[in-house]
Amino acid sequence: MGIRPDLNVRIVVEEDHRGHRINARNSVIYSVDGETLILGQTEPSIESSMLDKEVVVTYLEKVDDKQVRYGFSALVTELVDRYELGPKRHVPAVMARKCAEEKPYDMRMCYRVGPSSKSGLEAAIYDEKVNVIDISLGGVKFS
Repeated sequence: MGIRPDLNVRIVVEEDHRGHRINARNSVIYSVDGETLILGQTEPSIESSMLDKEVVVTYLEKVDDKQVRYGFSALVTELVDRYELGPKRHVPAVMARKCAEEKPYDMRMCYRVGPSSKSGLEAAIYDEKVNVIDISLGGVKFS
């Protein structure tokens, strides 16, 4: 399916692998014209200091009943104060130029491990035991 209008995206404006931190902001694609994208302004806003800087635009796509995140580099080219989203409806937007093809993109900062049944690892929420699916320095996935 790939990039298209109305696709929800996360814009990665900064990655700090040493500090295990990623600065990603939610947005939506308003328009695609060749390599030019019009994206909804984020909160917090992408500021003019980001003009001519590279960001990574990521999105989720279903592949074989699994959610896979894809991403591509894009250059922030313009901040639009009043993008016409519809008749009499103007919104702030970010214009960016796609610089690379989409490829799988991992936003994880920490490696995840699925514990074996013999690991002895247990977790509980409000004194109720939960099933640990995987664990990393960044957290635990459970059911």
